[in-house]
Amino acid sequence: MHAKMLGHVKEDHVMKKLLLSSAFFFLFPILATASLLEELESELPDNSWLTSFDLSHSLEKSGDDNCVETSCLSSGCVSSACTSSCDPRVPMMIGDGGLGVPTTLLFQFQNHLTKVSENNSVIPQDRVGMSWNILGDVRTRSGGFGTIPGAKETLHEYRFRYERTFNDARGSVDLIVPFNYTTNSQQLFTTDDAIPGLEKGTELGNIAANLKYVLYETDRLTFSSGLMVELPTQDDLEASANLEPIIPISIGIESTRDTWFYTPWLGFLYEINDKTNLQSFLSYRMNSNDNDVSANIGLDFIPLNINIPLGSSSTPDYFMWDTQISYRMYDNPHGKGITAVIPALELHYTSSRGTDPVGSFRSPLIPITIPPAIGSVDYLNMVLATNFELGQKASLGVGFGLPLRSNSGFSALQSGPTDRTFNWSLGLNFNYYFGQL
Repeated sequence: MHAKMLGHVKEDHVMKKLLLSSAFFFLFPILATASLLEELESELPDNSWLTSFDLSHSLEKSGDDNCVETSCLSSGCVSSACTSSCDPRVPMMIGDGGLGVPTTLLFQFQNHLTKVSENNSVIPQDRVGMSWNILGDVRTRSGGFGTIPGAKETLHEYRFRYERTFNDARGSVDLIVPFNYTTNSQQLFTTDDAIPGLEKGTELGNIAANLKYVLYETDRLTFSSGLMVELPTQDDLEASANLEPIIPISIGIESTRDTWFYTPWLGFLYEINDKTNLQSFLSYRMNSNDNDVSANIGLDFIPLNINIPLGSSSTPDYFMWDTQISYRMYDNPHGKGITAVIPALELHYTSSRGTDPVGSFRSPLIPITIPPAIGSVDYLNMVLATNFELGQKASLGVGFGLPLRSNSGFSALQSGPTDRTFNWSLGLNFNYYFGQL
């Protein structure tokens, strides 16, 4: 009876996540399709879709000779001042991927964050976008008993987003749907496995919504701020071991993933000169609660499943600093094809030092905290990027990332370096700008 009740509780838990994810899956294509159809309808009469849209403001003269701004599509301008043309669009940051501290439950499960800076700028814009991060030589098979041979894998992150402005483009709401090709959330070890795990697959991450608002702006300086909220839509973790035929017992450890994440942030954009821009994000990612951890013991010779609550597993907070300096090397705003080439240098710092390490285990039965295999991260990565503007309504960015720190120290309970999560990365993003409210 107890096992059946636990099964119903788990089914209800999975159903809640499924309903939450389904709501966003329906919302995202509806919003994106509606915006694109609206834009396409406005562009069809003059046959100028994508490649020949005029970047300048559409201005009307009133009776008192004052300018009234009526639209400033795709440029990323937020100022309501009367000017003859929009400023050039600010390039999106490529980012360095979203790998955080892994969770260790018999196996090592990768955690993927959604960072505020990734495929983003401090300026609110109307757009549909996607990004793809390729992360090379990621340590995926480290556990509490040390590093297993063949421990480095290539993982992938996919982000689909829809951003819509409001209040005369001073603010925006950004919806982000992430998928990750990573270590599966369910892992099984059997006596046939020479090396434990790890299977990989593509799974839904935590769907996020980001609020952005311009707080202050001058001709050259813009400050904006916001809050990103990540919903607990990723799968729970489950690590199991089937010891047949040696012992007719199966053992599993499960951890919920019910944590909501809140990331307040502050960003600025400074126009150094007509061709050079500096923009930066400061953010702090906080969690709402710990995750419940339980053990399941199954006896194959009798229909019995024993569930034992073990305690809770904590999730660390993260401090993140991301900055980009870009130079508009080529600019032909009224041309076709590639209308601008913008190389950029990015630096990305992420640290979980000073917070509870992920996987730290608290049990009401054992008055100690057991750290995981990798308890924290403190890394600095560099990305060399180039952004291409395609016509006046689309942009493409590509960047190659390298860790700048190389400490590889090991200890009894730390099976990997804390200052790098990969050895190289390749990031791509694409955005289509469809106008402002």
